[in-house]
Amino acid sequence: EADPEQVPVYLAARESGVMPELDQISVIGPEWQSFVLGDWRWPEQMMPIDFGTPRVVRSTIRHLLTLWGERLRA
Repeated sequence: EADPEQVPVYLAARESGVMPELDQISVIGPEWQSFVLGDWRWPEQMMPIDFGTPRVVRSTIRHLLTLWGERLRA
């Protein structure tokens, strides 16, 4: 089980004021325990994800080349 204080998305949402208290959150659907993976581990070192223009452009080009390659093989 993750400590919310170690989850960057949770911390950012709480700091921005859009995150309710954890006891006020209700989950609709299967119990969360059904999604637990026995061998999952936190990364040893957290790495920031950069969504700057160069990364987005490279990712988009890579994605398009993959799609075009699949269509050419079909």
